[in-house]
Amino acid sequence: MSKERKVNQEQSQNTANNLYQAPGTELETKSNSENKALVIVLLIIAIALSVTVFFVKFSASLAATGNLSYSIGFGLGSIFFALIVMGLFQIGETFRSNKARLLIFNITLFVGTMSTLINYLR
Repeated sequence: MSKERKVNQEQSQNTANNLYQAPGTELETKSNSENKALVIVLLIIAIALSVTVFFVKFSASLAATGNLSYSIGFGLGSIFFALIVMGLFQIGETFRSNKARLLIFNITLFVGTMSTLINYLR
């Protein structure tokens, strides 16, 4: 009787542990190392793109207006706009990963910078 009880207790503990484990976590751990590397690359791109966007927009605005405070705000405004767009995308569940956040941030900055460059190169 005691052996059956121990087996039942072990089975109930195993099912209790499995209740708190999300399905497919074993598959996710294999791809986590790939995702971490991709997230690090996207983070480096985001930082480099943010600095580039700031200096491109700052210099374009400074050349056009000559006003330093306006140019600083113009350069920082595009970065804040990308952060707001990224925040709005957080409404959808599929966009709540670091990879998706950085992709949205990078794409928004890239599109904003290209529109500014096209506007000033006319």
